[in-house]
Amino acid sequence: MRPRHILIAGQGATATVFATHLQRAGVQPVLLRRPGSPPHAHALHRLRRRHAPESVTVHLPSVTHLKELPRRPDQFWLCLPSQALLDGWLGEQLQALGNATQVVSWTPDVRDRTRLRQYYAGPILQGMVTFSAFRTPQPFTDLPAGTAWYLPATGAVVQRCPAGRDLARLLRAGGLPALTSRDLPWLAARVNALLTPSAAALEHCDWSLQALRRSAQLGLAARGADEALRISAHYLDHGVGRPLPRGLLLHALTRLLPVFSPMPLAPFLAQHFRKLAPQTRLMLDSWIELGHRHAQPCQALQ
Repeated sequence: MRPRHILIAGQGATATVFATHLQRAGVQPVLLRRPGSPPHAHALHRLRRRHAPESVTVHLPSVTHLKELPRRPDQFWLCLPSQALLDGWLGEQLQALGNATQVVSWTPDVRDRTRLRQYYAGPILQGMVTFSAFRTPQPFTDLPAGTAWYLPATGAVVQRCPAGRDLARLLRAGGLPALTSRDLPWLAARVNALLTPSAAALEHCDWSLQALRRSAQLGLAARGADEALRISAHYLDHGVGRPLPRGLLLHALTRLLPVFSPMPLAPFLAQHFRKLAPQTRLMLDSWIELGHRHAQPCQALQ
């Protein structure tokens, strides 16, 4: 049965993009914002290579607590950074939800499902965001106030199960390409194991892709990615699989990604990962803690 009412925790760029496409699919999304945070205007700018941005204005209602809703939502989406799962405010919302509502977690840390279980015993579906989005204006773009977003190929990947297939169909009905994966926790772990140490290394190089390519930080990021992958595999009780030449892969990505990006990539990455610095630190700390606990190498991550 298609959900009609979806509550989305967060009113950032990711939540705005999802809510807009859910609205187009005929769903009634509501954004859950923290008390004291004002509602945002919602101008949405879709970035396209070699074309002008496509801008629309959307109207998205918001509340500060579940009790403000006229009825219990069919689904509760978590479009928040991983450290928000450690916050008592979110725990309070989850406990008020009951245990019958489908929770969809878009958070990236390998231990997030375990963290959620501290507050919520009901059904949890994991998803992975694959589009880029950020608030505007920014120094690297002349777009007016709102949310800019870019869809490289697909917009989201969710766990392949009946609920996941329904969710992917719902997003596609709203115009956002979505796929399912038979083992999403492992797919997400592989992606995050590569990206998160690379973001930390890029910060050490003052957000310069060229400097990263030429520095020892690239090799350190590759070793950190390998450690993070092995630690995640142990935590998820999953085989590591065939080893990849991560140093060569990162070197290639630093050259190719700017070519295909519709915005100046280095300043975007600087803005994006500065905003997500607490989450990056949490994810690195998670791997290091799990590495120490299970006698897995984590020197490069440190």
